Amino acid sequence: MKNIGITIAGFIVLVLSTSSCKKTVENWKDVKAEAVKDTVIARENNRIISYKVQSPTAEGIYAAVNDSDNTINVYLPYFYALNFLEVASIGLPAGAAISPSVDELVPVFSNSPFTYTVTAADKTTRKYSVKVIVLQEKLLINELSTASVTRTYALNFGANPVVDVYFSITGSNIVPSADYTTLHLMDAASGGKEVLTCILSPSEAPLTTFMYYYYRYDKNDASTWRIKANTDYWFEVRSYNRIYRMTYPVRFSGI
Repeated sequence: MKNIGITIAGFIVLVLSTSSCKKTVENWKDVKAEAVKDTVIARENNRIISYKVQSPTAEGIYAAVNDSDNTINVYLPYFYALNFLEVASIGLPAGAAISPSVDELVPVFSNSPFTYTVTAADKTTRKYSVKVIVLQEKLLINELSTASVTRTYALNFGANPVVDVYFSITGSNIVPSADYTTLHLMDAASGGKEVLTCILSPSEAPLTTFMYYYYRYDKNDASTWRIKANTDYWFEVRSYNRIYRMTYPVRFSGI
C-alpha cells in the first residue's frame, strides 16, 4: 500500500506540473495562390523540326536547327572526307513542305549558302541556311627552308630531256587521301599565284604525317615550263578543309 501511494502522488505532481506550462498556438493565414499561367509558346508551322544527314556510320549525323537565326548547323568530322552531304531525313510540322527536296545533295564546300524554303499549310514560308562546320584539327607542315637557307631543287637532265623532282612533305594531321590532300606551288613574286599542282607519287602510301610528291619537267613539252630558275616559290598543302602555306620559299636550278 505504501508503494501505491507514492505512485499516485507522483502522478498528481506530474499532472500539476504539465498544466502549469504555457501552450503555444501558431496562427495560420490562408493566402490565395496566384493564377497559373501557361508558358508554352506556340511554334510556327513553317519551321524545320529536325535534320539528319547520312554518314559512314549507321547512326548518321543530327544537325542543330536554330530557329532564332534560321540556320541548320551540321558538325562534320573531317575523317569522313565528304564533299557532299546526303540528307537522311527532315522533320517538318504536319502539312508543311520543303524545297529543295530531301534527295538534293548538299555541298560541303560552297561559295554560296545552301538554303531551304519551308512552306506551311497556311502558305507562310521560312528560309533556312545550311552551315557545315568541319571538325578538323589544325594542319601543321614542316618547313623545307629556313630564314637563312633557301631549299633549292636541281633539275639535272643529263642526256634525258625529262626529269622528275621529288618533294617530301612531312607534318601532322594530314588527311591520308590523294583525293583530299594536294601540294601546290605558288609564285611568291606574284603574291601567291598558283603555278602548278604537284603529283602524288604512286610508289609511296600517303600517311597522316608524310606524303611524297613530284613535278615532271619536260624540255620538249612547253606545258611543263611553269617554273623559272632563281625564283621564289611557296609550297602550299591543302588537306580537306585546312590549308597550310609554308613561310619560307623554295627555288629551282638547272632549268
